[in-house]
This record gives sequence, C-alpha cells and structure tokens, in this order.
Amino acid sequence: MDQKDTKDIQALWAEVKTYITLRLEEVRLKAVEKVSKIMADLITILLMITFAVMAFLAACITLAFYLSDLLNSYTQGFGCTALIFLAIAVITLLAKDRYIEKWISNMTVRRYFEKHFEDDEEEELAKQPVN
Repeated sequence: MDQKDTKDIQALWAEVKTYITLRLEEVRLKAVEKVSKIMADLITILLMITFAVMAFLAACITLAFYLSDLLNSYTQGFGCTALIFLAIAVITLLAKDRYIEKWISNMTVRRYFEKHFEDDEEEELAKQPVN
C-alpha cells in the first residue's frame, strides 16, 4: 500500500468516528428531550389532579353541610352525602370493565402520541429533500 492510501484510510476512519460520535450525541439529546417532555407532562397532570381532588373534597364538604342545613341534622346531611358517593362508587365499579378502563387507556395513549410524536413528524418532513 502506498503512503497516500493509508492517509486516505486514516482520514476516512477519522471522519467515520466523528460521524458516529455526532450521531450518538444526537440520539442522546433526543432521548433527553423526550424524557423531559414526558416528565413535564406528568408533573402538570399530577398538579391538575391534586387541585381537582382538593376542589372535589371541598365540594363534598359543602354538599354535606348544605344537606345538613336542609335536613336540620348534621348526621343526616353527611349520611346522605355518603350514600350519594356510595351509589357513584357502585355505578363506577359496574361500568369499570366495559367503559371506564377503555376510555382512560385510549385517552392516555392518544394524548401521548399526539403530544410527543408531533415534533418527530415535523423533523422528518424538514429532513426530506424537496423535489
């Protein structure tokens, strides 16, 4: 082999190593971006659920006191509220397998794909050559 051929091979090998390093860095950065988006989404959802539960508890207590005022008895007001929630729990238990689980899983998967793969499609379209 000539001296020139070994220099060309060494230069080519250096370019290949540089390319592989850049591709690995790109993959790592994309993974970090996806994880950060998912974590941000989870944190905001957990905050929304927390405040929704707090509002629900306040509404429950308000309902119990309102019914207590109507029935002139704290025991009857809170008892009626408990019966209302017991009825809701039984209806939810009966409908859980047929409707609620499917709806929640479909909504979760749809939300994930719409939110986190929209950017990938835009990037792929940007990378395609224009004819």
